[in-house]
Amino acid sequence: MNINKIAIIIGGNGFIGSEVVRALKKSSISCVSVSRKDCNLLALDEVKQYFLKYKAQNLDIIFTASIVRRKNDSESALENNILMIRNFIKATYSHQINSFIFLSSIDVYHNNNLSLNESTKLLPNKPYAASKLSSEIILKKAFKDKLIILRLPGVYGINDKNGSIIGKFTESIKNNTDLKLSNKGLQYRDYLYVEDVAKVILSLLERPFSGIFNLSTGRSIRLVEIVKIISKELGKVPMIIESIEDLSQANIKISNKKFIDTFPNFSFTSMESGIKKYINELS
Repeated sequence: MNINKIAIIIGGNGFIGSEVVRALKKSSISCVSVSRKDCNLLALDEVKQYFLKYKAQNLDIIFTASIVRRKNDSESALENNILMIRNFIKATYSHQINSFIFLSSIDVYHNNNLSLNESTKLLPNKPYAASKLSSEIILKKAFKDKLIILRLPGVYGINDKNGSIIGKFTESIKNNTDLKLSNKGLQYRDYLYVEDVAKVILSLLERPFSGIFNLSTGRSIRLVEIVKIISKELGKVPMIIESIEDLSQANIKISNKKFIDTFPNFSFTSMESGIKKYINELS
């Protein structure tokens, strides 16, 4: 093991970041978690000062920090997400960075109801999505063949604080409150279990690579089927009401073929298995 090599998880106190930290601590990889309390990424001088202590080390950067869509999908959030990336690059331009793993989103794609792959047309239509694509472009210029971009769908897991669709559905069914579905829940979705994100990152650190990869189960299921799985696990009947909002919601189908071709031994958790794990952990 290279004692001078260290993985830095930026946003390590967040939902996904904390899961990555847990996975790396169980492995032989030396890692450091960086939260907003440790370093304000919006303040360049503070970023420079914080990362100065790592200048002599060989760094793997896992960038999970972001103002997420569900909290703030505004122009100011877009600008701040990009500013965090720019400040990191400026603060570490002379550092020894071995790899940079950036968590992006499938929202950067133009969703035409077909399976989304890494060659699908890019057409972000909301500020959050635009911030992700802009960050990708900036990072490509800075890190070139050291950069790994992971495009994620919605992610769920025990610490998502009911922020995911899985979490929201589970909370509604568990508490006997109305669960709104448009189009009778016939839209296809593909959500990712958070432990899989951490396992992917561990695989990428153990076998350095570069490029853009979609992460997904590779098998979308209808929202109404997700509700049925949750209901069965909880032993409760959902109180579904028809919503007239978002009637034009497109299906979300995501190809993970490129990643599986590169890492053929990796197996993503199916939504059926992931939801069961999630509910078991809740209880």
